Parts: sequence; structure tokens; C-alpha cells
Amino acid sequence: KLPNTVTKQCDHMIDQYGKFIIKFLATLPPKEICTRLALCEKQLQLLEESTLEIIECAVCQGAVKTVDDIIGNKQIDYDIVQDVEKICNTVPAKYYEKCEKMISVYGISMVRQLQNYVEKEQVCVNMGMCSKPTGYVKFEDEVEKADHVEKKHEHLVGAQECTWGPAHWCSSEENAQKCNASKFCSEKKLGKWQD
Repeated sequence: KLPNTVTKQCDHMIDQYGKFIIKFLATLPPKEICTRLALCEKQLQLLEESTLEIIECAVCQGAVKTVDDIIGNKQIDYDIVQDVEKICNTVPAKYYEKCEKMISVYGISMVRQLQNYVEKEQVCVNMGMCSKPTGYVKFEDEVEKADHVEKKHEHLVGAQECTWGPAHWCSSEENAQKCNASKFCSEKKLGKWQD
């Protein structure tokens, strides 16, 4: 709930711009909507990529690569976006939730762009997750850059085996037990537990 001091202002903005915002949401990255409606200062767009944006871009690229691989597999004939677990298995465990949210918002757009032969390097740019196509880089490289910028990250991403994510946990019973993920793998039908 919004504070009383801005409730009327927010209601007025929704009344005035609501239809446009909904229309823009279907076609523009969220970061551009405020600027297009002249509600934000353009200086916000001129800021350099933050650590969050670097990680967001890497998560997006990882998800797009997996979606592209799934689309390329002609044996799969189900709704790709419904299979968030398999898409997000490619990212380190600490970014799994971010990936899940990204797929719920942008998954359909990713699939449509890839099915329309948009280069996978361009997909995340089109969605506003990456600032420019830089070619595909390893997720670890992007995270390492982000961690280097922060200078407060004390350990390497992936140094702990159980942080490698569901793809690793569910690859064997031993890994699942070691990482306390047996129930998760079984419920999600991942890895060894796939039907």
C-alpha cells in the first residue's frame, strides 16, 4: 500500500497513463516506460551499468541460451516457459530465484524472439536486460566482473559444490544427499529423477 501522501498522485497517474503503460509493457523494456511517458529524467538512462545490471544480463543470457537449446530439441513439444526449473538450472543457485522471476516475466518474449530467429545475443538487449550485444560470455565471467566491481565478495562463486545449482544436485543420488536436495530433485523430477 502506498503512503497517503502519494496515493492520489499515483491514482491520477494510473488514470491518465494506465492504458499506455499496459501497451508499453507489451513492447518496451520496463526501464524505458518512465522515460517514454516523460515521468523520469533521462539522466537515469545515462548511468553506467551497475553490478546488478551485469548479473541481470548474465542471468538473462544463461536463460536465453537454455531456452534456445530447448527450442532446438525437436523432441520437446511442451510449453517451454512452464519448465522454469530446467531453464534456471544453468545459473548458480544464488541466482536461481532471479532467473525464475525473469522467466515468469520475459519467458514468452524469449521464446517468441528465438522462434522468430532473433539472434540470442540480441534477445536480452531487446528486453532491456543487457545494454548492448556483446556476444555470449560465460555466466561465471560476468559474475566475476560484478564481484570485482563490488570488491566485497570474499569467496569465489561456485567454490562450494552445493552452490552449483539443481543441475549438479540432481545429477546423482550422492550429490543430492550431500547437498540436502533429494526431496527437491524428486519433487521437481530433475536429473536422475526425470521420468
